[in-house]
Amino acid sequence: KDKSDDLRKQKHIVKLEKKNKNQKSLIIKQDEQKSFLVVISILLAILSVSVACAIRSKIKNNRDLKIHNENINKKTEQLKQSMNELKEANLQKDKFISIIAHDLRNPFNVIIGFSNMLQEDYYSLDEDTRKEYIDRISISSQLTFNLLSDLLLWARSSGQIHLNYESQNLYKFIKKSTNPYLGNAEIKDISIKNNIEKDVSITIDNFTMSTIIANIVSNAIKFTHKKGKIAITY
Repeated sequence: KDKSDDLRKQKHIVKLEKKNKNQKSLIIKQDEQKSFLVVISILLAILSVSVACAIRSKIKNNRDLKIHNENINKKTEQLKQSMNELKEANLQKDKFISIIAHDLRNPFNVIIGFSNMLQEDYYSLDEDTRKEYIDRISISSQLTFNLLSDLLLWARSSGQIHLNYESQNLYKFIKKSTNPYLGNAEIKDISIKNNIEKDVSITIDNFTMSTIIANIVSNAIKFTHKKGKIAITY
């Protein structure tokens, strides 16, 4: 009987030890699983932080790139505007030089024409006629000098035409502006009549208006037949 009891006790002990061993194994396994989960959690946290940093960095880079592109576009527009302004300035310069060159031809024609007549017919001309021709040459020379001075002034101002408005008596201004072309008109026996009323005043830029009138009168003389008439009215 005692042996039987001891045997049962031993079996029970073995059973308990086995059970205890299984529980320890289970605990160890659970601890390992917990450790694995902790490691996974840490790795996921690190990965999340890395992804978040990468996304934040990408957002910042995209924002910086957008600002950079906007700056480039802005500078490109400014460059286009500058190029258009430069193109317009060049067109104005070419037009201005063309007008000046056209206006310079007329006083030179007068100077050359009357100089030739004085050279060829000096002794056959009376004193009054010679004086008149010399006056024509003097007036045309002064006009040429003024035009060249205006051209030089314009060149020194970087190609910018600055308007300076002043009040002028229109009759006197027209008379002064057309005087240099009377020689050309006389060569073709063309009369130029100033029909502006003598008390009319106008606010103008002298150089610009002189250039315009000179161009108009020059073309009028050019396209008017011999012994024709040119009338200036307002």
